[in-house]
Amino acid sequence: MKNLLHTLDNLGAPVSKLVKQPICDDKGNTLAWNFFVQNSKGISVAGGTHVDPAIAKRISIAEALERALAGQISRVDHLTKEFLLDKYPTSCGFACGFEKAPTKMRALREATERWAWSMWIDKSFTINRLDKKNIIIDPLSKFIFEHFSNVQLFQKDDILIPFENEIVKYSFLVLILETDLGVFAGCRAGMPGENLLSHAAIEAF
Repeated sequence: MKNLLHTLDNLGAPVSKLVKQPICDDKGNTLAWNFFVQNSKGISVAGGTHVDPAIAKRISIAEALERALAGQISRVDHLTKEFLLDKYPTSCGFACGFEKAPTKMRALREATERWAWSMWIDKSFTINRLDKKNIIIDPLSKFIFEHFSNVQLFQKDDILIPFENEIVKYSFLVLILETDLGVFAGCRAGMPGENLLSHAAIEAF
C-alpha cells in the first residue's frame, strides 16, 4: 500500500486510501467486492470489482496507475505526440497491470471495444441482438439485471485484429440496461468462448 501511494504521488496523482465494499444480494450473501482508490478529498479516482477481493484490489490499483500515467504522458509534449494524444486526446487503448502479456491484451481489448462502438454508432455496422434465454447468466450479472426494467444484449463475432505478427479473433458484447432515468451501457471484447457478460454488467452497473 505504501509503495502504491508513493508511486502515484510521484506520478502527480496522490491518493490517501483504498476502500473495500462488498456487493451483497437481498439475503446478505456477498456476490463480489468493490475496491476504490480515493484521494485526500474522499473522491474515488479508480475502482475495481470482482468476485475475488484480491483481484478487485489489483484492478483498482492498476486503474489508478493507468490514469496517473496517462495524465503524466499528456503533460509532456514529446510523449503526447508519441502516444498520439495530440490527435486523439483520450486514454482509449491504455492499460496498466502487473504482468506484461495480460496487460498488452487488455490494452488491445479496450482499443477494440472503442473501435467496435464507433463502427456500430458512427458507421452503422450491424451487431446482432442476443436472446438472454440462450446465455448462461452468472449470479452477479443476474443480481445486476434485477435493478433494471429492461436488459438488451448485442454481440459481434469474428472481429479479426492484426497484432504482433498474428491475427487475434475477438467477439464484442454490448449490454444495454434501462431504467426510468435513462440507459446505461457496458461492453467487453474478448476471445470466443470467454465470459464477456459479467465484465459488461459490472461496467454498466
